[in-house]
Amino acid sequence: MMTGRKGFTVLELIIYLGIVSCVLLINLVLISFIKGNHIENRLFWHSFQECWTQAQQTARVNHCKYEVMIETKPQQVVFKPYHQKIKKQVLKCPNGLVPHNARHLFINSNGYASPTTIYWQSKSGKEIYLQKIQLGWSGFRIEKKN
Repeated sequence: MMTGRKGFTVLELIIYLGIVSCVLLINLVLISFIKGNHIENRLFWHSFQECWTQAQQTARVNHCKYEVMIETKPQQVVFKPYHQKIKKQVLKCPNGLVPHNARHLFINSNGYASPTTIYWQSKSGKEIYLQKIQLGWSGFRIEKKN
């Protein structure tokens, strides 16, 4: 081995490349894991919006009232119509998102819903989501607080 030569040996180069590859791989895995939770939440909000809109439209067409039950155990949202021939819809909450407390909301037979705010939180407790039900038939919007 030449001791007066400057630079890496082949063995040192292989070890260096292995360490750099491991660090990059760990970062990629962490980034995909973090983004995965947000995708689950977005899918949940999209599904909630679809169920909410469908419940409002069905209430208007069939002249029946809906009860929307946000349950903490099990963590789910139930859209229950007060009509025998219409089936209820159950929407499971994603693993990273839990309702702060149980709530009962109502959609009147004309599709109208009273304005209110529903508090959701991440399981870690670091993120809080405010789901603001809009006045009348406007649906809702989500605000994230850290």
